[in-house]
Amino acid sequence: MKLLCDGWCADYDIKLKGMPKDELQEVFKDIYKYLVLNFHDQDLDEAELLRISEVVGSVQKQDPKDAQRAHGGSGDVWAGEGILRVGGDDLTGKPSLFSHKHDLDWHANQPSNPKRKHLIWLYAVTGTVGSRTSWLNNAWSYDDLPADMKETLENVHVYCGYQAGRYSDTPLFKDHIQRDNPVKLIQNFGEHKGIFFPFYQIFEVVGWNKKESEELISYLQNHILNEKYMYHHHWKNGDLNIAEQIVTIHKRWHFEQMGQRILWRVASGHENLQ
Repeated sequence: MKLLCDGWCADYDIKLKGMPKDELQEVFKDIYKYLVLNFHDQDLDEAELLRISEVVGSVQKQDPKDAQRAHGGSGDVWAGEGILRVGGDDLTGKPSLFSHKHDLDWHANQPSNPKRKHLIWLYAVTGTVGSRTSWLNNAWSYDDLPADMKETLENVHVYCGYQAGRYSDTPLFKDHIQRDNPVKLIQNFGEHKGIFFPFYQIFEVVGWNKKESEELISYLQNHILNEKYMYHHHWKNGDLNIAEQIVTIHKRWHFEQMGQRILWRVASGHENLQ
């Protein structure tokens, strides 16, 4: 059974474990329509989560050259091949990705990386009740822009990167602006056209001066941060969430028990659905 939540993402009452490849692919083609898919009461181990995600597309694996991210300085942040652990440091005795208690503010997966994966999978393993993650639909926010602003944005590109304190202060990422990879601001995903706008990861508008860049980023940020474009997910153990990373951005809200909360995170493509 499939139900819409907040009019644009989908909840499913089906079990994915053991589902054949062709059936999985038919289910996950809904990502092109709904952008965020939720599957409740799943019972997945690392191997099954990896199998399901690889049915959809290639999974980003550990880069042996990236020792800092691979080992977090003092322990392994990977829960399994292609699966990063988010939180649960008190339970495992090891650091993890984005383990801080304060907000993990609005962001998308690696916008400065030209080989970035467009889907993020989050599986709630334990200790998740009481925590919340929100998604923002920038296809809907794009639709509401004035016609002249849509025309202005059509050929605009931006430079993306990371700066500690903007959306996270994780020590696993290095500060940078990637000027070798200008990113188009207006993009398409599936049935949707929208704004690629992880604003905390955007630093410059290509060819615009600093004042013009800041004014545009501020205008769009004020426009999109509207409750009518948001979906709020209140986690339960066993939830599996898959969201695209082109016309949505997401945020994890403050959660005091991050040391006890474990999510597994996978980044994948979606080429096997096309």
